[in-house]
Amino acid sequence: MTRDIILFEHDSWDHFPDDESRIHLDELKKSDKDVLDQMRKKKYIDYSLTPNLELTSKNFVGSVKLQGIDARLSIVPKMFKGSSTAWWKETTVLLHFARNKNMKNFLRTHKNYFEKEDEEPYLLPFLHLDLTEETASLIRQGLLKSYVVHVENSPSMRGKLLMQQQMLNDMMLRPKFSCEFDELEYDTPENRVILQALTIVQRTSDVPEISMEVMDRALRLSGVVEKVAVSAPER
Repeated sequence: MTRDIILFEHDSWDHFPDDESRIHLDELKKSDKDVLDQMRKKKYIDYSLTPNLELTSKNFVGSVKLQGIDARLSIVPKMFKGSSTAWWKETTVLLHFARNKNMKNFLRTHKNYFEKEDEEPYLLPFLHLDLTEETASLIRQGLLKSYVVHVENSPSMRGKLLMQQQMLNDMMLRPKFSCEFDELEYDTPENRVILQALTIVQRTSDVPEISMEVMDRALRLSGVVEKVAVSAPER
């Protein structure tokens, strides 16, 4: 059974409250240490092993799974300190209300995703749904178009003639023009990033309603955008 490590902002933790048990250095797997190191590098938390795990939170709010010790580390907004234990439900509803001007969508989201007793109210479903709604808005408004450079052998002259490649065509008796031209289209790095994000959400979401909506958005985009992974530096 997954144990919960709960901290509020600017809080500290060194043991579970139920049985005073502490996490010893030997219990942590390499995957757990990698997660903690990454969070410390980003200044989300600080931690020490003396020899038990001691955590100190900062102003970052979020939740992450420590697979090796089967525990979920959650940092909760300090505004909910002393309230009920449904911190993520309250946080998620607050964030969605602040982000969404459409009250109908807000009420649908709250009912479908955050009041179900069998679903954990973590932040990830909210982020997934937020992405699908933003994508739907982009599609309605019109996706960004950019000029894309094409180099190809064409039966008719288009754009600029590439003399070096054209000479090779002539030597090989190819009845083609070697051309370089710009074309205004949707298949841009920006739109590829959106399609890549939708694909990841479809693969990772545990909420069937979100998966279906994301699949619909991805299918629409894939008609005009090539499904190519965009590297981190390019993103």
